Amino acid sequence: MRDVIASEQASAGNLRLPRRPYLLICLVGLLAMTAFADTQSPLAIQPFNEGVKRFNAQQYEEAISYFDRAISHDAYFAEAYYARGACQHALHHPKTRSPI
Repeated sequence: MRDVIASEQASAGNLRLPRRPYLLICLVGLLAMTAFADTQSPLAIQPFNEGVKRFNAQQYEEAISYFDRAISHDAYFAEAYYARGACQHALHHPKTRSPI
């Protein structure tokens, strides 16, 4: 009986090991995103925030135009690309739009 309990405890201990590196990787990723958050163009942030307001109001077409503006000011604004994709998904338009 003790062998079964010890085996179960060992198995449970083994399950915890993969979770710790995963959490560490997620934490490092979040810190990296925070470090680069200030690198966004100030001209891109205002239309992005307006797009977020439109997205939250489920005005997806208008939100896409704001995200397009944000991308035109900062071609590396990953959050704007993601938000634009979320709008297109909500509109059932999986086709991507080019900012150029």
